Amino acid sequence: MARALAELASPAKGLLVAADPPPRKDGAPGAPSKAAYDLTDAGRAALVVDSGAEDGAEAEAERRPGPAPAGLATGRTPERVEVVFADARAEALPDLYHVLARAKLERASWVALIGGERREYAIGFTGPSASRHADDLVAELTGAALSARPGSVSDVVSASRFQRLVRERAEAASRGRAARGGT
Repeated sequence: MARALAELASPAKGLLVAADPPPRKDGAPGAPSKAAYDLTDAGRAALVVDSGAEDGAEAEAERRPGPAPAGLATGRTPERVEVVFADARAEALPDLYHVLARAKLERASWVALIGGERREYAIGFTGPSASRHADDLVAELTGAALSARPGSVSDVVSASRFQRLVRERAEAASRGRAARGGT
């Protein structure tokens, strides 16, 4: 591991730079860190997520970093983003895959798998025909007796901005409670 990190930090690669190890927390188990690295700008640009695609040109294209999905960059979205949520639980997958294979997914701007208790694919559409394309997909999925529901995204903010907004709204809610005699 040390050799691999040193190679990435070499001037030839220029992806990592040496940094001071973080301070050790009192009572932390294990040996203290002896080395630490930060990503350089080139390292950030090269950071990719392996999508699990087969090897080859398609896999390489999917590994390349890119901008946020269309319409989802931090800040107010320039246009409405229509989203179709399709049930992706194991029992629905065979039929879902058959319908999606025939659907006009090239109209979609992005697709995300949302895990958890309610596993779903979120399929996003942007542009002037976003609503129509989303409605078409919902119709295809529900016509095949699959669970699908439409939604939309109108605002995307950073986590820190969201935290500030929540605090402001919590203060307003507290004032409202106080005004009606609540706690």
